[in-house]
Amino acid sequence: MNYFFSLLLMLTCSTYLWAGKVVGVVTDEKGETIPMVNILVKGTQNGTTTDQNGKYGITLSKGNYTLVFSFVGYKKVEKQVSIRSTEVQTINIQLEPDAAMLSDFVVAADYKDFAKEIARKARDFRKDQRDRLKKYSVHTYQRSALTGERKVKEKDSLKSETDSTQWIVNDTSFLKSETSHLVETVSDAHIDPPGKFREDIIALKDHSDIKPKDNFRGGGASFTVEFGEPSITPESPWVANPYVLIRDRYVYDFDIYESLINIPSICEKQLLSPIGNGAVLNYSYDYGGETVDKNGKKLYRILVKPLFPGEALFEGEMLIADSSFALMKCDLKINPRVLLFCEEFHLVMEYAMDENGFVMPVKKEFNYKIKDGKTRYYGNVSVLHSDYSINRDYPDQFFTNEITRYATDAYDKDSSYWKQNRSIRLNEKEQVFEHRMDSLRNYYHSDDYYSLADSSFNRINIWSFLVNGIGHRSRKRDIEFYINPLVMQAVPFGIGGYRHRLGGYFNKGFDNGYVLETTGDIDYGFSNKDVKGKLGVGLTYNPIRFMRTFVRVGDYYDMINNYASASTFFSRSNYARNKMFSISQRMEIVNGLYGELTYEFNDQIPITGLKMDSWSQDLFDTLNNPTAFDRYTKSEFRLQLTYRIRQQYTIRKGRKIVFTNKYPEINFIYRKGVPGMLNSEVNFDYIEIGAKHEGKIARLGTFKWNIQAGSFVNRQNLRVLEYKYFRGSDQWIFSDPLKSFQLLGPSLSTATAYFRANIIHHFDGVILSKVPVINWFKINLAAGGGTLLMPEEKFAHAEAFGGIERAIRIRKQIIRLGAYAVTSVNTENQGDFHLKFGISFFNPFSGKYDY
Repeated sequence: MNYFFSLLLMLTCSTYLWAGKVVGVVTDEKGETIPMVNILVKGTQNGTTTDQNGKYGITLSKGNYTLVFSFVGYKKVEKQVSIRSTEVQTINIQLEPDAAMLSDFVVAADYKDFAKEIARKARDFRKDQRDRLKKYSVHTYQRSALTGERKVKEKDSLKSETDSTQWIVNDTSFLKSETSHLVETVSDAHIDPPGKFREDIIALKDHSDIKPKDNFRGGGASFTVEFGEPSITPESPWVANPYVLIRDRYVYDFDIYESLINIPSICEKQLLSPIGNGAVLNYSYDYGGETVDKNGKKLYRILVKPLFPGEALFEGEMLIADSSFALMKCDLKINPRVLLFCEEFHLVMEYAMDENGFVMPVKKEFNYKIKDGKTRYYGNVSVLHSDYSINRDYPDQFFTNEITRYATDAYDKDSSYWKQNRSIRLNEKEQVFEHRMDSLRNYYHSDDYYSLADSSFNRINIWSFLVNGIGHRSRKRDIEFYINPLVMQAVPFGIGGYRHRLGGYFNKGFDNGYVLETTGDIDYGFSNKDVKGKLGVGLTYNPIRFMRTFVRVGDYYDMINNYASASTFFSRSNYARNKMFSISQRMEIVNGLYGELTYEFNDQIPITGLKMDSWSQDLFDTLNNPTAFDRYTKSEFRLQLTYRIRQQYTIRKGRKIVFTNKYPEINFIYRKGVPGMLNSEVNFDYIEIGAKHEGKIARLGTFKWNIQAGSFVNRQNLRVLEYKYFRGSDQWIFSDPLKSFQLLGPSLSTATAYFRANIIHHFDGVILSKVPVINWFKINLAAGGGTLLMPEEKFAHAEAFGGIERAIRIRKQIIRLGAYAVTSVNTENQGDFHLKFGISFFNPFSGKYDY
C-alpha cells in the first residue's frame, strides 16, 4: 500500500515539475485589449478567460496543444503551443472582426449592448416556449432542510501545571450546529398552463413531525369573546413553519422562465425574472465571456444587476445557449432589501433541452439564511425534476379543485424505499437527525410516553392553581378536562366591577373519529351579588366536510355590538343581560359552499338597574350609560351561506386543508325573527349579501375589497338589539379598513337598508423603491377608502386614506406597521382629518396579511 502511494506521489510530482505556463494579452485590430475572451484547450474542457485588462494565463503539462481564442463579433484564432519544460511562454493574440457575426449583432465598445441583445433574444425564446408549451407532467424529488447554528459557551476545568491542587477554568466558545427540520417528497406533478395544477404525492417523509399531537390541549378553556363579523369558513389545522420558505406549489412556480414569480413568504412584491417582460427597464446587463457545457456547446455568460436597489429583483449570472438563446442555467441572489424573513436568498437553476426544443428545469436549489436571536438558520431546498412528458393529453375532469393528492401509503414508505428513491444523498448532519427522529418517533408512540405525558398533564402543585390550571387526561380513554388557573379567573373590568370567573372544558374522542367538545364558565359579581354563566357543547363528526353541531345555553352579560370600537368595547352602553339557548349546524355542502343554520332563543334584559363601577363612568362618561329598552323575548333563525369560487384543497391525514383562494368569496345571510315561537315578541326579516376579493396587479401591488348590502325587508317588530351594527371609530387606532370605517364615530346602527364598500391597495414598493435613500428604509405606500349609504335615513359617508407601511420581523412573526392620514365627509359632518396607526399580522400558511 505504501509503495502504491509513493508511486502515485512521484507521478503527481513528475506532472507538476513538467508543467509550463502560457501567458499573454489579447487585443483587437486597433491594439486595444479585450476582456472576457474565451480561451479553450482544443479537445478538452480546460480553459480560461482574459481579465479586465485583456491578460490571460493557463498552466499546461508537458505536450502539444492547440489554444482556441474566441470572442463574440471576432474570428476565432487557433494557436499551436508545445510545452517542453517549466518555462513561461508569452503568446499575444490579435483578433479580427467577423463580418458575418456583425450582421447579426452590433458590437458595442463596452459589451453592455451585446449582453442586452443576448438577454432580449432569451426573452424571445421564453415567450415562444410559453406559447408552445401546453399540458405536461414531471416527476420530482424534493428535500427541504433547516440547520440551526449558534454560539455555545463551554467551561473547561484544567489542573494548573504549577499547582496540582489548583484548577483553572477556561471559557471556550464553539458553534453548535444541528438539523431542526427535514422533509422529503416524491411526487408527480401535472400542469396545464397558465392555471391548472395537480400534484400526486407518492411518498412523503417529515422527519420533524414525530411527536403526536395532544388530543385537545389548547382548545378553548372557556367562552371567548366572539369579536368581529361572523365567519363560517374553516381555518387550516396545519400550522406552517415560517422558516420553510419554499413549499407546496411554490416549488414549481419558482421558475426564471416565468415573467413574474410570486412567493409571498420571501418578499411582498412579485419577483421580476431577468428575462421577463419589462426586465430591460429594471436590470443592467453585462457580458461575462463564454463557456461551454458538458456537451461542448457554447454558452454566453450574462451578468445581471438591479437598476433599482429597493426593487424585488435578482443579481447574478445567466448562461444562455449560443444558437437557440435558451436560458440553460442561472446563479442568482434576491435583492436582500426586499426579503421578509431571511438575510440572504440564493438560487441555482439548471435547465435541459429535449428533442423538440423545449427547455425545462431539471434542478433547482434554494439556499437562504435567517437570523433568530442568537441562532442562525440555514435553509436548503433541493429539487430534481425528471421524466417530462410534454404536450400530453389528459382525460376530462383530470384537473379538479383537489390540487394535491396523497397516495394511501404516502406516509408509510420504509427506509428501503427512501434509499432507492432518494435522489440526493443526506449529508452527515441530516443522517444523524434522521436516525434520532426515527428513534424518537417510536418512543413518542409508545405506552411509556403516553403514560409520562398524561402524568405530566395531570400533575397538581401550587403552580397548577395559580398559573397552569388543573387538568386530567387519559389517552387510552380519549378523555380530557381542564379548569382555568387563578390568573384567568379574575375579571377586574366586569359589569358592575370585579367578577370572579371559573371556566374550563371537557372533551372526549371516539374511535369513529367523532369529537365531543364542551366549554363553559360561571362567574360571580361582588357589587351586584349576581351569578352568571354559559355552557357550550359541540360534536364534530365529519372533519372532511367540517360538519359540527353546537349547542349553547347561558345567562350572562352579552355585547350588543360584537364588533364595537375599542372606545366602546368595555362601555356599559354596549352590554345587555342575555338569557339564551341556541343550536347551530355547520357543514360544507359542496366544495367551497359552507352553510350554517342557527336557532337562537333570547330573553333580552337591560342592565339599567345594576350598580355600575366608578372607573367605567369616569373613563367613558356619557358613553357608559346602559342602553335603555323594554325587556323582551326573541326566537330567531339565522342562515349563513359562504361560497368560495373554485376553492382549492387537499385531504391530508383524513382532514381537509383549504388553500388560499384567488377568486371572490360570496356571502349571504338571512335572519328571521319568528313571532309567537316560545312567546317571541319580535317579527322581522333581514337579508344581507356581500362579496370580497384580493389579488395582485402585476408588479403594481396588491388590492383587497369588500362590498356588502343589506336590508330589513320586514320590521313589524324590530328591537334595537337586532339592528345592523357597524364598527365604530377610535381616536388613534387604524382598524381593519375592509370591515370598518376610520371616521364614522363611536357607534352606528341601522334598522333600514344600507350599502357599504371598502378597498385598500398596497403598492408594495412600486413607487418608493425607486427613490434613492428612501428605498433603504423599506417603506411602502398604501391607499384606500370606503363608503356607507343609508338611503332611507338620508345618510351618506365617504372616507379616503393614504399612508406609509413598514414590515418588521419579530422572531417567527412578521408584522406590518402603518401610519395613515384619513379624511372623510358625510351628510352630518363637514370634512374631517385624522392621523391613525395600525398593525397587521402575516399568516405564513396563507401568505397574506390581515389587511
